[in-house]
Amino acid sequence: MEFNKISLAAKERVQAFTDIWRLELSDLSFANMFIWRYSHNIEFCVEDDVLYIKLCHRNYPCFFFVPLPRDKNASLKEPLKKLEDYSQGIGEPLRVKSATKEQKEKIERDCPDTYVFTSDPGRFDYVYNTRDLIELKGKKFHGKRNHINKFLSMYSHEYIELTPDHVEECIHVYTSWAEKKGAVGMDIEDEWRSLTEALNNFTELDMVGGAVLIDGAIRAFTLGERLNEDMALIHIEKGDTDFNGVFTAINQSFIQHAFPDTKFINREEDMGLEGLRKAKRSYNPVRMVEKFDFKLKGETRE
Repeated sequence: MEFNKISLAAKERVQAFTDIWRLELSDLSFANMFIWRYSHNIEFCVEDDVLYIKLCHRNYPCFFFVPLPRDKNASLKEPLKKLEDYSQGIGEPLRVKSATKEQKEKIERDCPDTYVFTSDPGRFDYVYNTRDLIELKGKKFHGKRNHINKFLSMYSHEYIELTPDHVEECIHVYTSWAEKKGAVGMDIEDEWRSLTEALNNFTELDMVGGAVLIDGAIRAFTLGERLNEDMALIHIEKGDTDFNGVFTAINQSFIQHAFPDTKFINREEDMGLEGLRKAKRSYNPVRMVEKFDFKLKGETRE
């Protein structure tokens, strides 16, 4: 198998497979794979009309996403066997991550009694009703409405659609946030690189963005894309925490302007971080996109 680096030139080729599957999974968004391609060393291979994705993050052993045949009804037995042989050839056990519930059930049908599945709720994607995030109605959104009302009373603001002219100012918002937080290390460098990749290529990646201006300066910005006809995916949301309620304001305004015709919003995972988990739960998700990892039954190596 010959793997190649993810690049903008590969976008149509990769999406020819991912679009067919219409997965609600944030991991297989081409934009996500592209902006994180350096830190996660993401590569792809197409063989026998099947898409394979390999990731080799510096902190973890290499793993794959579930192979995606162009024909959704095709068995996954042979593609998974191909990955098993490839892994064996490089002296590693087979590791596959982020299978959706639909994919897990298909694998269990196609390859009975072959794999052991595990899950990590910290990597489940949060899914919300679009109308809930726009309207913030009812008792469960009382706190969010208070945040919005306080924001409106304290700041004269404007919502704008993001354009390439705003990129440098958005990067400044992020670097200022990181400096205030005292955030340093490789993880912050990875996030900075993914953010700049997203901002510098968001048009080519079919993403749209929005920003909140206070006194003429960008104080929060966000980027997202339409994942499928029913769902939008929010990739990035950053803001100046000195402005109370700015995150609630950018969240509501962006979805209202960019994705009002969708049914659902995917706001990705919480990575097991308690603060992020609390923030994502505060918006009352209607469900989670479960993700399952699996390995060969009887394999003892991690």
